[in-house]
Order: sequence, then structure tokens, then C-alpha cells
Amino acid sequence: MSPDSSLPRLLRIVFVEDNPVDALTLKIALQQAGIAFDLDVITHGDQGMALARGEPPFRGEPPDLILLDLNIPGSDGKEVLSALRASRTFQNVRIGILTSSDVPRDWVDCRRAGADFYLHKPMTLDDLQSIGQVISALAVSPARSPQD
Repeated sequence: MSPDSSLPRLLRIVFVEDNPVDALTLKIALQQAGIAFDLDVITHGDQGMALARGEPPFRGEPPDLILLDLNIPGSDGKEVLSALRASRTFQNVRIGILTSSDVPRDWVDCRRAGADFYLHKPMTLDDLQSIGQVISALAVSPARSPQD
């Protein structure tokens, strides 16, 4: 029996974020955008590094999207981003930065390390809707190719 193609595709997302309010905000943005999703929140940079290494409990198929905060306990978001991009498992996974940092150098560093996009954490309802729209567009776009 084949899967029901009328059902929305479930977008598997990992969010490396230590602030539960920010994780809830992302969940609301995804719901408001009408995205069918499974959200796994990792609260420590060292867990993000374990994800990059494929250590338990992070074995199996990689997620469709990884979102990283830069300022997290343990290994910071830039270190996690570099480790994920160094892993063959995550070369085709879209990785975005969702952070409150407005330091221009952070965007440059993250882009060089392989971030696909860089968004500021939502401060207004419009910001929240924009994040949902970006993720919704990514959900229907083809997987990232290593040369992107």
C-alpha cells in the first residue's frame, strides 16, 4: 500500500535552542504557516555536536531542516554549524540560523560555514509570519546540494 499523497508531507525539524520561549515561538510560527511538522528541540550545543557525529539518540535519517541559535550553552551555534557541514550526513540538509544576534560578522561567518539562511528571532507578529513563510517555502523546495 502506498502512502496517502493527499496528506501533507511532515517536515522534520531540529531546533538547537536553549530558550523554551523561543522554541514555543517557532512552533507557533510553523502552526500559523500551516506546516505539518515534527519539531525536536535540542537545548545544548554539545547535543548539537552529538547530532553532527551521529551519536545516540541522533541516529537514523537526518532531518529536513536544522535551525541553530548562535548563543547556546556548550559548543556555540557556529561550532555546531561547522560540525554539521563537515559531516556527509548533513551536507544536503538545509541549515538556518535563527538568532537574536545582530552582529554583521556573525552572518558572514555563518554563510562561509554553510548556513543556508540567517533570520533574526521574531520580535513582532510580522516577523513570526515571515519565519513561517520562509520555512514553508523551504519545505517544498528541493534538498540542498553541497555546492549551494
